[in-house]
Formats: sequence, C-alpha cells, structure tokens
Amino acid sequence: MSKGLFERLQDEIIARDKQVDFGPIDVLALPKDLRTLIQFIMRRGEVSAVELVGELERTEKEIDTLLQSLVQKGFLVRIPDTDPPRYKAALGRRRTRQIPTGIWASLSDKLEEKE
Repeated sequence: MSKGLFERLQDEIIARDKQVDFGPIDVLALPKDLRTLIQFIMRRGEVSAVELVGELERTEKEIDTLLQSLVQKGFLVRIPDTDPPRYKAALGRRRTRQIPTGIWASLSDKLEEKE
C-alpha cells in the first residue's frame, strides 16, 4: 500500500529539515570538476548522465562518479522515478527571518518601564 498524501508531505518536511542549505558561494569552494558540473546543472535545471557526457566531454563512468559525489555532499538530488536517472541542484532556499516569539511583550515591558 502506498503512502497517503499527508505521509508523503510529512516525509518531505522531515527531509528538508535535515537538508543542509548550500548556496552559490558554497559551489565556488568545490573542486573545479565538481564546480563545472554543478554549474552546468544549475543552468540546465535537470539532466541525466547521458546528457552530461555529450556536453562535458567526459566518459559516462567519470560523470557517474562526479554525480554520486555531489549527491553525497548534498548539492544534487536524484529525481525519483526517472529512467535514466535525472538529477537537479539542491541548493538551499533563502529563508526569511522569523520574528522571535514574545518580542511584542518584551517591547511592551520596556515601554512601560520608561513611563
């Protein structure tokens, strides 16, 4: 029996919470071969290893090794249920700042102290 909608959403939320957010600056710190590969994928959106072989002039074995390295580091995600496997960049989203809970009560207390 497959998981229902809410179970799949919950699994995705848990996976996102565990994911380390990488940004474009982190890509620059990668070795040249990995950096070239991830930059190509970021421009293209999603790709398969076969597409990368033609574009980057590398063997399929070399491309697979590089892809697996980027997946392990968390820079790429394998798109489920794709044959041949397709990959996309997994760079973190910019998060908005959260207003701390209780800030309004603290400000109110400060204002009352001044009066």
